[in-house]
Amino acid sequence: MQAICLASVIVQSETTGPTTQDCVDLLRSLQQLTRARRRSMRYKQDAGALMMLSALEGTPGARVSMLAEMLMIDISAASRQVAALEGAGLVARVRDEADHRAQLVRLTAAGEMALATACETAGSDIAGRISNWSAQDLGTLTDLVRRLATDLVASEPGCAKSPPAAYRVPAFTVG
Repeated sequence: MQAICLASVIVQSETTGPTTQDCVDLLRSLQQLTRARRRSMRYKQDAGALMMLSALEGTPGARVSMLAEMLMIDISAASRQVAALEGAGLVARVRDEADHRAQLVRLTAAGEMALATACETAGSDIAGRISNWSAQDLGTLTDLVRRLATDLVASEPGCAKSPPAAYRVPAFTVG
């Protein structure tokens, strides 16, 4: 009789959503993760530059206003970041063939290489730190973080139900 009651309690607790305290605990864990990643950053580019390069990855180009929106920064900050990346040879401005008055920002070969190197460096760093994890545990965590990111982005007012590629969580993201 007690086993049935216990099973009922377990099922009930699994069907209710997370509590506010559960979410506070999650946020604290994410803050710890962010701090740990910031301390271990060993890349030539800063986090903002890497996020912009990541936003451009796999696209034929994007307007500065779209980059600002994707990265949730103001247009002037995006414009300064693009100018710095352009000066470093990591991005180039090209004419928008759909609207000849506008320009698109796209990755250069050097930008693609810098992004690939940063991802490889970050991936190698993390692999060394979690070498005692099983591939299954890492896969489960990856799936859950991806689900969390998708749900958080999709629940923002005015957002599409599936986030654009720029909202994915690149390996070098620090916050």
